[in-house]
Amino acid sequence: IRAKRNKLLHYGKLRRAIELIEQQAELLGRIRGGLFPIFTRGNQLNYLAEIRDDDGANQIFTFIQQSLTEPPLDKIHYPFRRLYYSITEDIENLKVVLEPSIEADFGTGNVRSSYEHSYCYGLIEMHEGNYKDAIEKFQESIDFKATGENKRAFVKIAQCYNQINKKRKAKEYFSQIIDLAGKNDP
Repeated sequence: IRAKRNKLLHYGKLRRAIELIEQQAELLGRIRGGLFPIFTRGNQLNYLAEIRDDDGANQIFTFIQQSLTEPPLDKIHYPFRRLYYSITEDIENLKVVLEPSIEADFGTGNVRSSYEHSYCYGLIEMHEGNYKDAIEKFQESIDFKATGENKRAFVKIAQCYNQINKKRKAKEYFSQIIDLAGKNDP
């Protein structure tokens, strides 16, 4: 299922890939149980964000909220919301869920997400026109995770440098992300 999903993603067929993620979640639920189906469905949010499917995302948020009701997992829907709102750049909703999502991450021991927290703060600053503050936050995010997995931070810091007319710095970050993520990564 994963190989077929990756092939569909390569060709930009996100809706069909989402269907396969649902099949994969159902299968993992039957085989492994536990939290695997929940986190597998959470992976759909990346693709739902790309196609701006708010209804699909809200169904996943509701599913997660109803499935995990015991502390500290009862707050785990916040990081999933943060992911979706940061990709769609829904800044108003991102502002609402950012702090609770950070609390949920640290409450469940997920300190690996610090790069995402900095990225989100940078995104908020960028949308408010505070490009220098945004650059600091994006740089902090990159310092936490300077890999292709954090490609949005590289793109956003380059856009901020472009906004303050530092074209060389912008070009430097755009070049870095192309090298990190690969020339075939859209």
